[in-house]
Amino acid sequence: MADNLRKFTTQEVLNKVYTDSSGITIGLNSQSSKETLNAVLDSSNNRLQVAMAGGTISGDVTIGGDLTVTGSTAITTNEVIQGTSIIDVTNTEAFLVRKNSDAGDILIVDTTNNQIEMYNQVGINTTPLKPLHIKVNNNDTDPHFFIENAHNSGRSHMRFYNSNRSTSWAIGQDSNDTFVIANSASISANESLVLDSNSRISLSNNDNNSNNTVFGKSAFNDSSNDASDKNVVMGNLAMVTVLMGEQIEMFL
Repeated sequence: MADNLRKFTTQEVLNKVYTDSSGITIGLNSQSSKETLNAVLDSSNNRLQVAMAGGTISGDVTIGGDLTVTGSTAITTNEVIQGTSIIDVTNTEAFLVRKNSDAGDILIVDTTNNQIEMYNQVGINTTPLKPLHIKVNNNDTDPHFFIENAHNSGRSHMRFYNSNRSTSWAIGQDSNDTFVIANSASISANESLVLDSNSRISLSNNDNNSNNTVFGKSAFNDSSNDASDKNVVMGNLAMVTVLMGEQIEMFL
C-alpha cells in the first residue's frame, strides 16, 4: 500500500523522487514532453526555487510576489498594466514601437542619447492632419507652443530648414530681448528683421487711432484716440508730440 504524502515534509517528498549527491537538487525527466525540471528547496526562506528548461505553460498563471526574467522574451498577448512600470536600461532602442519589422518604426526611446524619435504624424489632443498637429479648445491667452531657455544669456528661437537646398530661416528672441527673423541657422547672423520694445509698426491696427501706417522707432507715440487718422508715418520719433513748457513740437 502506498504511503500517504501528508506524512512527509516537502524535503522528504523530494528526496523520495530523486536526490543527488548534494542532497538538495531534484531532477525530473518527463517522457512525454522531454522537459527538464530543476528544483532547489530554499529552507531558509521556506520556498521552492524552480528553473524550467524547455516546455510550455498553458492555462492561467498567478504569481504573488516578484518575477525576474533573464534573457530575451517574445510575448504575444493583450495586457493591461495596473501600477507603475519602469524601463531601466541604457540602449539606443530602450523602448521601441513598430509595425512590419524595422521598416515600420513608430516610436523609439533612446536612453543612450537621451532622445525620443517619432515618425510620420504626431497629434496632441487630436488625430493629426500634418506631421505635428496641436489642438486646443479654449479662449485664454496662454500660448499653444512654448519654447523656454533658462540661461541668462540664452536665445529662444526655432529654425526652419530645407535639407535638400541647405537653406535656413530662424525666428525668435535674441539674447538682448529683441525679436529677430534671420536668414541663417540662428538668429545671431543675417538678420532680416529686428524688433525691440521701442519699435512701432502699425498697419491701421496698432496706434490707438484709425487708418494710420506707421514704421519707426517710437514713432507716432500716441497713447489715446485723438482723431489723428489717415497718416503715413515713417522714421525715428516721427510724429511724436513733446511738451516743452507751453510749446508743442511735432517731429516728422
